[in-house]
Amino acid sequence: VVSQCETADIEKAWAMLLETKDRVSNSQLTPPHRKKLLDKLQDGFEIVKLRREDRQKDFMKDAVVSAKVIGSMLERAADALDNNPVFKEKWDLLMAIQQEFRQRKLEKSAREKLYNKLQLLFHRLKNEQGRDQEEFEKQADENVKFLKPLVDQSMDLANNSLEFRKAKGFLIKVQSEFKGRKMRGVEREKLYSRLQSAFDVLQKRLDEYIASRKEVREFRVDGRLSDV
Repeated sequence: VVSQCETADIEKAWAMLLETKDRVSNSQLTPPHRKKLLDKLQDGFEIVKLRREDRQKDFMKDAVVSAKVIGSMLERAADALDNNPVFKEKWDLLMAIQQEFRQRKLEKSAREKLYNKLQLLFHRLKNEQGRDQEEFEKQADENVKFLKPLVDQSMDLANNSLEFRKAKGFLIKVQSEFKGRKMRGVEREKLYSRLQSAFDVLQKRLDEYIASRKEVREFRVDGRLSDV
């Protein structure tokens, strides 16, 4: 049992020593023999205690390094929250730090302190997301109010204007207004689809107009030929 204390799992070795100690203490042995065995077992207890101390020292070394690494990552994350405008990159950074907590050894007090800092950063980012969403909704409403009358006017021109070149130029200008404007996906698709329909209507009317002009010209040519 004592020889196994140097290589066996620490907790299993300790449990094995306690079990053996109980058996020796309750066995039918002469006092000198019992004392000799218990003294021998005590050597095993000392071996396990030393291994536990070594393990704790190694843990503390790793914990100090881990605390420095995570602390540095939290500092970079705080800076990113102040300066990086890309929400996803900031969120991914915080998630990566959260993963570090699962993989690294830390003292309980250090873990709680650092994790509280991480939670504060998550809270800041979520608040920022809320503010960004409010701003997005405001801009989306403004852009719909701006673009809808232009799209309606585009459809009216496509259906009624005889100045095809000017009408097409207006439609192209309205199309360019979509670029870079923040809008909800459904509303963007609805307005852009209506604008595309205006292009289609205008092109169809232009094709019909050109065809009718061609028929007139052919009729005139045929008429002159018949008179010759």
